[in-house]
Amino acid sequence: MTDIYGVDSEEKFDAIDVRDAIIKCFIDAHREEVGKNIRNIQGSEEEIDNVAKIHAENLVLKYFIDHKTNYDEPTKEDLIGVCDALREYALNFRDKKEVDKNYNNFMLLIDKL
Repeated sequence: MTDIYGVDSEEKFDAIDVRDAIIKCFIDAHREEVGKNIRNIQGSEEEIDNVAKIHAENLVLKYFIDHKTNYDEPTKEDLIGVCDALREYALNFRDKKEVDKNYNNFMLLIDKL
């Protein structure tokens, strides 16, 4: 079993599962930064998780909209375009090695669709 943000690459999955895995990846990436900001105003772990989730969902949705792709029923091509754009975005904030690892994992999933 290869678990990529909740998707087992050895089991049956669909494009929605891949989209949701992308969101989970960004939730994890944003949780640390959001946590720093919210703790300064006495936020709980639950609040941190909620803010990180909302931020990641909105970020990914924005990239689907900006690239005129279908968030609710993404195609393989939609996912590739959004992943390419999100990779460029993530390189502004994260370690290239980690970004490339996640990007390559998502490409592995997309190739299996």
